[in-house]
Amino acid sequence: MNHTAKSGRKPLCKIDRVLLHLRQNARGLNVVEAVTLGEHALRSTIAVLRAEGWQIEGTWERIAHRGASASRMIRYRLVGYQNPAEIAEAFAALLGKGGAK
Repeated sequence: MNHTAKSGRKPLCKIDRVLLHLRQNARGLNVVEAVTLGEHALRSTIAVLRAEGWQIEGTWERIAHRGASASRMIRYRLVGYQNPAEIAEAFAALLGKGGAK
C-alpha cells in the first residue's frame, strides 16, 4: 500500500507542484529547475496558471554551462493573483464607458 492510499490524499499534479514552488520561493523557477519538480513543459504550465488568474512575470537570464557557453532562459516569478471574473468585469466597465463604439 502506498502513502497516498494510507492518507487518502491525492498526490499533487505538476501544475500544483509548480504553483506551490512559486508561492514558496521568491526567486522563482526556470526550465532547468522545473525538471526537479517533474515539470517538462514549464511554458505551457505557466500559461495555464496565468489563465487561472495567477500573475506571473518572466525575466530572461543567462545560465552558464560547463565550458564557455551559456544559455538564455526565462525565470518565472509569482507576483500576485487576480480573479479572472474581476478582470472581465473591469474590462467590461471600460468598454461601457465609451471604449467601444
